Amino acid sequence: GLPFQLADPHTHAYLFIKKILDSSRVPLAIVRVDAHTDCKDQLEEKTTRANYVSQLVFSPILSQKISRIVHIGGNCYHAAHDVVNKIPYLRPHPFKLPEIIEPAIIDVDLDGCENGGERREFNTMRSGGHIYRDSSYYNQSNVMHHPQAIARILKAQVKQPMGVTVALERGYRNRLFWYRVERDFMEEVAK
Repeated sequence: GLPFQLADPHTHAYLFIKKILDSSRVPLAIVRVDAHTDCKDQLEEKTTRANYVSQLVFSPILSQKISRIVHIGGNCYHAAHDVVNKIPYLRPHPFKLPEIIEPAIIDVDLDGCENGGERREFNTMRSGGHIYRDSSYYNQSNVMHHPQAIARILKAQVKQPMGVTVALERGYRNRLFWYRVERDFMEEVAK
């Protein structure tokens, strides 16, 4: 009975999240799993306006319906938090995700399970957790957070999910190993 979307690429999450925000009578948290924070550290501009998260938080109508954004995944976490257009933007370590009591939308890009830094010695990674398409090196060393662990954390810590969207991003990770990452995550979510 929970709204669910499986899409490729991650930009499809925008309409899914917008629809849930539009219909909500109370502000919702957005719990994101992504190797990309979509958040800059410069004080004058916290996000780039090109990504869908910015379109949500800078919308005069939708921003009023977002209580906070909690972002986990990759190595894009730190103890401090940002405020984007008066919306708290927290980035805890995935294994320290606080309990999310308020209603929330879960927004997952499976690259949030990947290493976020470069691995030049293998020529497989680029910043942001995207695997090069022409690489032949794919194994468990590319995984920073096991997809089953991330799914379990989300299920345990998000108490009132209002919808779940999962992005595959197969344009970057279109190999058998990454299908296993997808399968591990989806099987755990379905339990």
